[in-house]
Amino acid sequence: MPREEFDSRVRTLLPQVSESSLECYARLAEDPEVEGTMGRSTFYDSLYVDLALVKRDLGEIVATDLFNYADLYTFNPFELRGAARLIADGWEIPEIANHLIEHGGEEPFCEYTPEEEQESEALLWLFQNKNKDFGDLGMPDPPPQEHGMEMG
Repeated sequence: MPREEFDSRVRTLLPQVSESSLECYARLAEDPEVEGTMGRSTFYDSLYVDLALVKRDLGEIVATDLFNYADLYTFNPFELRGAARLIADGWEIPEIANHLIEHGGEEPFCEYTPEEEQESEALLWLFQNKNKDFGDLGMPDPPPQEHGMEMG
């Protein structure tokens, strides 16, 4: 999808996204490496699908927080679900980003599991080829947000 459509769809999916984060992801989409490996349109499609999956699995707050961290670190689409998994395990977003910055591609730290990759690829294909409405892609609603929970 083109950038304008991506921005509109992300604002609908995650109403609290920041404009600066949208700009950060636009810059990443224009990076020659992204352009050479998947192209801008597929990058935006993939990022959108994986954000929707994070929202489904861990809720809107986690998906929004990961996206809005782009001012400091822009997660690649293939890192989003792994980062969300780490958040569920108690990691903070700055810890995840710092680990990725310090260790780069040394280890598959927060990349897809094989199951996540298969699901993401299947939904990306459906999104690009069948229907851009997630309601028709069999994605259940995210779990209800639980606010005010005590940690510990």
